[in-house]
Amino acid sequence: MKFDPFDEIPIEKRWFPDQEQLSQKEYDCLLPPLVEKIRREIYKWRGQVYKGASQTTKSLLCHWFLETEGRELRYFFAQREAVETIIYLYEIIKIRDKYGLAAFDSSGKLKVEEFEENWTRYCIKMATGTGKTKVLSLLLAWSYFHKFYEPGSMMSKNFLVVAPNIIVLERLKRDFDNLCIFRNDPVIPENGYDGRNWKRDFCPELHIQDDIGQISQNGNIFLTNIHRVYMNETLPTRETYWLGEKPVPNADRSGGMDLGKIIRSKQIHDLVVFNDEAHHIHSKNLQWFEGIRDINSGLLQRTGKGISAQIDLTATPKHNNGEIFAQTISDFPLVEAIKCNIVKKPVLPDKESRDKLDVRQSDDAGEKYSDFIHLGYIEWKKHFDNLKGKKTPVLFVMAEDTKEAEQIALHLEKNYQVMKNRVLVIHTNKTGEIDEKRSEKELQVLRNAANSVDSSNSPYLAVVSVMVLREGWDVRNVTAIVGLRPFKAKSQILPEQAIGRGLRKMFDLQTVEELVVVGNPPFIEFVESLKSEGVRLGYRTMGEKSDETGAPLIIELDRANLDKDLEKMDIVLPKLGSKYRWDPECIFSIDVDAIAFKPLKLDALMKNDPKEIQFIDILGSWHHKIEFKPELVNFSNIIGFFTSAILKEARMPSGFNELYPKVEHFAKNRLFGKIMENDDPVFLMNFTRPEVSKTIFDTFRAEIERLTLKQVENPRVDQGGHSQLDFEPIAVSSQRYVRSKKCLQNMVVGNQLELEFAAFLDRCQDVVSFARIYERRSRFRLDYATESGKIQNYYPDFVAKTKDGFVYIAETKGIVDEDAKRKKARLEQWCKDANKSAGKESYRSLFIRQAEWEKFRETLKKIEEANKIFGNMEN
Repeated sequence: MKFDPFDEIPIEKRWFPDQEQLSQKEYDCLLPPLVEKIRREIYKWRGQVYKGASQTTKSLLCHWFLETEGRELRYFFAQREAVETIIYLYEIIKIRDKYGLAAFDSSGKLKVEEFEENWTRYCIKMATGTGKTKVLSLLLAWSYFHKFYEPGSMMSKNFLVVAPNIIVLERLKRDFDNLCIFRNDPVIPENGYDGRNWKRDFCPELHIQDDIGQISQNGNIFLTNIHRVYMNETLPTRETYWLGEKPVPNADRSGGMDLGKIIRSKQIHDLVVFNDEAHHIHSKNLQWFEGIRDINSGLLQRTGKGISAQIDLTATPKHNNGEIFAQTISDFPLVEAIKCNIVKKPVLPDKESRDKLDVRQSDDAGEKYSDFIHLGYIEWKKHFDNLKGKKTPVLFVMAEDTKEAEQIALHLEKNYQVMKNRVLVIHTNKTGEIDEKRSEKELQVLRNAANSVDSSNSPYLAVVSVMVLREGWDVRNVTAIVGLRPFKAKSQILPEQAIGRGLRKMFDLQTVEELVVVGNPPFIEFVESLKSEGVRLGYRTMGEKSDETGAPLIIELDRANLDKDLEKMDIVLPKLGSKYRWDPECIFSIDVDAIAFKPLKLDALMKNDPKEIQFIDILGSWHHKIEFKPELVNFSNIIGFFTSAILKEARMPSGFNELYPKVEHFAKNRLFGKIMENDDPVFLMNFTRPEVSKTIFDTFRAEIERLTLKQVENPRVDQGGHSQLDFEPIAVSSQRYVRSKKCLQNMVVGNQLELEFAAFLDRCQDVVSFARIYERRSRFRLDYATESGKIQNYYPDFVAKTKDGFVYIAETKGIVDEDAKRKKARLEQWCKDANKSAGKESYRSLFIRQAEWEKFRETLKKIEEANKIFGNMEN
């Protein structure tokens, strides 16, 4: 089952371990003990559209997650759920300590002692690649505005954002520098939204590492790696769990100030701590934990209250024994990320392919693992060839030690010409951090090379490393991973971390991508343990003799084919204006008494119902200023809200005074099949019923669309035209395709009927050229009216040019429903309008019904013959 990444996943469809999975791992190693009960409350609260939240919170949640029409960036449901959960616990039910959290335990085994802190701490578990940094930015903004606007707020405008190492820190710097994530993403509402100047009021000072400016009363964001906030100057040893050594006191300080001292100073009165990649905080004995505890203690002594909250974000909040952190309150696991197509799907060699691989007897790792390396290379090469320079796939190899890493890199460059001088070797220490024994200059070069692998200017096609750069290395172009090391418990690496560097996608959410995972038996066994967490791994035949690949296909103009003269083959369609337009004046001719609808039954038992009236379902979004309680209900306010909502939906800037009496008459005289009195409490309280709101809104919307939708007799003809040479490359999921000598594009993808029709066009004796019209790239589209009266865009399937000068626009359909009939009529009308503007018959429509197609497909040799069967009778 697949899910839309933006839509709420039905709670009954959320992943839950079955008995077999529970027999392999304990409950608290598979599911966070708190999540199940908390999640059910969040679903209920979301359904109530954030009932009980402060005005600031409602405004922000509605701006982020409900009022998203026309917005380029929308937040994933995973991100929404994480933000909602934190806010619900902190503000709505005020669960801010270990005792309150422990009450949500579903495992029956959780003990309060497992919460080792005495301050508010929440942990968010989100799969690699699902956007934890965006969640961090939203929660930071919420805390800031809550403190700014809400009297008595316990939140803060001061933030300590902590990274575990330089790689993660540099990634965060790219997002936070100049506060760009807050400017580029829809984090901050526009000034004036809900009566507040959000952008003007959001002005925290950003401090990076020890480059500290003036501490601002307007708020501060301290962005640093953990070593800047340790309690003392003691350097951690190489045996500690930290990624790299702590810098010496004066290292990397342009400002000459000590961040640790600033955080603990009297200048900071409150603080929220965000820990990125927070799986490092797995023990109270670690300096990271001790540092935060020390900051909290200092705040308690100075102000009487500790840090406002500690919010940890990680894909793998697990202790060394596999148990999930007790503080985890939200979980979006890898299995759900794959189902939402947010990340790549891991695919392994099938048994037959694996049986051909042997570990050879050799002291040279390249020779010893040559079978595995070669299989990984072959599968990587398939991606490399498919993507044809549009993206540069990367092969990632994990070695046992630094010596073997060097040997494997040499093997790749020696045996594969394309890899010559294009292999990057990254020596990491046992925790996965780049080896800090190198010079700072050398380290910086190495970091830059690792971070720019996705760039079109990067010279590297393969990366070989001892560890997996297990966090912060957020590249998207890794398409194949070769694991040549056993992942034993002492390595402190989890399966999701092992493949995590390859999970991020190269292309959009419509394109399914695969991550090929090859390795020696211990590594594959290690990765296959993800099955116990619900991940369905793919298996297929791999190797040189297999044409199978999950690499995306790149569809583009076939300029590589020198036998095609694309300029001569081009098909230019005229640019006609919209066929439909709105006539707002017609709204005032609505005859309320003539509207056909089924009256509702009045519920007489609602007189004393204490529910609030919240008009939620009317527009599908929240209008927080319209919220009525029984003792405050006013009929004119109710009608006013409906009138405004209807006008907004109809995109009409005026007309309130004319429409209001019509809505009032309908509600009072027709809605319940009898005449009602304005002050009847039963009548008024019936407006709390969602079906009442829906009936009013749907009835008027349909009537407005019926009256105001008008066809344009002669659509305007714009200059220029829709040239098929304007087609831009598009990546699509791996699927069946056909190639054609007459198609302007390099291939045609689609369903069976579409592929058959493309093959027909290719063999047609009278067709000169054709092109496939793709919704995600074509500029040629037709507006049409749906059965409900809405205007939508429609993209036909093919356009073809014949030797005698006709242009055919074809639509293929398996099932001919009402919508298909409307598209057919619209296509025929477009051809009439286009011919009228051209002054002659040049454009013809074809509507290919599958049932008829199957009768005639073998005998058709010309498109002219198809026109007699599938064309408009007027063609």
